[in-house]
Amino acid sequence: MPATFASRLICTLGWCRGQDKGKMIKSACHDNQAEHYDLQVKNSQNDTSDYIRENYATIHQTALHMLELNPRDRLLDIGIGTALLEEKITTKLSFYGIDISERMLAKAQEKGLSIELKKGSFLSIPYPEKYFTKIVTCFAFHHLDDTEKSVAIDEMFRVLTSNGILVIADFMYKNKTEKANLTKRFTTEGRKDMLEEMEEENFTDIEWLTGIIKRYGRKIYTRQGSTISWIVKAA
Repeated sequence: MPATFASRLICTLGWCRGQDKGKMIKSACHDNQAEHYDLQVKNSQNDTSDYIRENYATIHQTALHMLELNPRDRLLDIGIGTALLEEKITTKLSFYGIDISERMLAKAQEKGLSIELKKGSFLSIPYPEKYFTKIVTCFAFHHLDDTEKSVAIDEMFRVLTSNGILVIADFMYKNKTEKANLTKRFTTEGRKDMLEEMEEENFTDIEWLTGIIKRYGRKIYTRQGSTISWIVKAA
């Protein structure tokens, strides 16, 4: 099946799926995008028809605000890509980033930011238990299916301190009713690309995610960032 326009855009965000739904392909897709990734992000943000990158910069800022960063923090960014988020951080703290793409990591390294970069994924975070005070991930979580997301939540809380903060910014909907409303909206707008995207990608049901996170006794805070993007905080 040919990739949808939105799927190609998502590929540039640093994570992508193959045609076999549920299987994360290796780094070839986003390795190939790494060289021009920052420029692609910049050029797409003025496209008002692009639901994928709608309010992209604002969502980054909201995620950073919800992290409540301070100089004592150890911050892990999962799916760091070229470190676009870290470029916006002014607080002096300890930065760490993982990605499955070596070329994305290399582009991040070229920026000269003080970040410890490693190859890794949601399902295998290469750090010991309770190592980080804050964890963030932006526009990567939707590439996991629900089973993988549940494992990823366990893995993130494994490396997060007991009083740490987790922030997930990604493509989501509040519940099944809101998913149906989005489907109706895109149908009315004639947005076949977005209907295909909702079918092929695993937008997260916030109601479901809340249930998973509550197993850890955390409070959940949510904020809508765009038509299809939300920021979820667990603290």
